Amino acid sequence: MTKNNEIKTIAEREWYLQGFNGTPFLVSSCAASAFDLEPSLGDKFSIIVYDFQEERADMFYPQDDLERLGKIIRQRLTEPTFLTDIRDEYLTVNKQELAKLREVIGDDPKKLSDDKLLVALDEASRLLRTSVAQAHMIEPFALTADNIMKQSLSKYIDGPELNQAFALLTTPLEKSFAHEREEDLHRIAQAPAAEQDALIKQHLARFHWVRNSYADGSPITAEELKEELQSVKEGKKLDLKKIEEEQKALTEKLGIDEELQRMLKASAFLSAFQDERKKNILIGVGQADWLLKELSTRIGISQQLLRYLDYDDDLQEMVHNPQLKEILEERRAGLLQISRPEGITRYVGQDFKEWRKQREAHDTVEILKELNGLSASPGHAIGRVHVCNSLDAIKTFEEGDILVAAMTRPEYLPAMKKAAAIITDEGGISCHAAIVSREMGTPCVIGTKHATKLLKDGDLVEVRANHGLIIVIERSEVLHHD
Repeated sequence: MTKNNEIKTIAEREWYLQGFNGTPFLVSSCAASAFDLEPSLGDKFSIIVYDFQEERADMFYPQDDLERLGKIIRQRLTEPTFLTDIRDEYLTVNKQELAKLREVIGDDPKKLSDDKLLVALDEASRLLRTSVAQAHMIEPFALTADNIMKQSLSKYIDGPELNQAFALLTTPLEKSFAHEREEDLHRIAQAPAAEQDALIKQHLARFHWVRNSYADGSPITAEELKEELQSVKEGKKLDLKKIEEEQKALTEKLGIDEELQRMLKASAFLSAFQDERKKNILIGVGQADWLLKELSTRIGISQQLLRYLDYDDDLQEMVHNPQLKEILEERRAGLLQISRPEGITRYVGQDFKEWRKQREAHDTVEILKELNGLSASPGHAIGRVHVCNSLDAIKTFEEGDILVAAMTRPEYLPAMKKAAAIITDEGGISCHAAIVSREMGTPCVIGTKHATKLLKDGDLVEVRANHGLIIVIERSEVLHHD
């Protein structure tokens, strides 16, 4: 197949898109675990596509793969230990890989020889792959089962109560790491000043990785944490026992059938599993970026560019290539990456521009006054839109804004805590935005598909999360002149 034909074929295929801050070295190893699902499921993803440009990434899952794998997972829910066995195996392997990497690194990458540093980077790439591994089954279930579950639940309850019931019945019965961290921050803020330095040190040992992203693995510093403590508020109290009792009571009241019960319990289980997976990913990202920082010092190429290396690169060959800087600059300027089990194909330069042209031709949306999505956390809010497509946008987020993003990740937490409501393009009921918004009691509508394209900074919107509805009250004319 010629370049143009392959690019056209990729652009025309039906995809599920996830957009976030990301770079190849810190994310595509994670994505490659989609090709490792066969031992657990008897099948795997056939292809993953990335669009990278200047620390921004769009990730494309093939819709037919999601549907096929999702069906396999739903069928296997009748096996009593299917999900717990997979999680146990995942945790064991990831723990082993982290220990292996730390043994290679020792106490300081500065002490590694040049060759040993490259070995450590290869190990870090493997750690990132195992930080997702079998847990990559979450996407096929979460991105295909929500509508099935909600439609089945509508046989028992309807109207706005349907969304509230769905949110309750899919709520995980474990605290997210974000909520645990907020509780710890509040405890530190309330402690006597003489005790705070020791508590801050303990907190950093436990949560130093929490703001890592697929674009940056820099740990939180004590100074940043002290600044954060100045604005800490006591969060919503989570009574997991009460939630469990409410789930049981509602299930019995509605007389929900066994098949739907299994799916609802699976969704709640996978929400907690996804949170666990995210923690391990962020720890892995921190380890990998730590090593890239040391490599940057030794070879005189910026850490920002070195993040455009990838898991299939021969690092020995790449670091000794006199054209390395130019290769990475070209990738950062725009990279279409097509990953398959057998390897990666990359298109840059003019080929990338052709991809963007083809993609835009298949990605037109109509400007609407109303958007619909899935209610992830009930409630009502009116406010001005603040679209967060970058880490810089998160830094300028103000109290009471409506957070609009393709999807949220842990690095979005500072903005999420200030948001009057949260709206995302993507995600299922087990996604990060759904979990965190429920814990915070913030209205949230997910899976709108086009919110980041249809809403602009300054738009005044009403969020009726009980109905999964966003109404545009007033357009920001200055920002809509185009």
